[in-house]
Amino acid sequence: MNGKIVQGVFAAAITPLKTDFSPDIDALPEFLSFLAQRGCHGALILGTTGEGPSFSFAERKKIYTAAC
Repeated sequence: MNGKIVQGVFAAAITPLKTDFSPDIDALPEFLSFLAQRGCHGALILGTTGEGPSFSFAERKKIYTAAC
């Protein structure tokens, strides 16, 4: 452990979806910014609302990349 303590408000964030239910990668940064502007210090993506297994490995990788 590196001695750092995670503090603050972390939202269990949904993954924005397109009408075909694929992840809307382009909408993710704006959504995370929306949460940050309202006081969230971070977001828990994928798995926090149970949708993680619904996406392929490639889709999950794109979601994580867009969130960084």
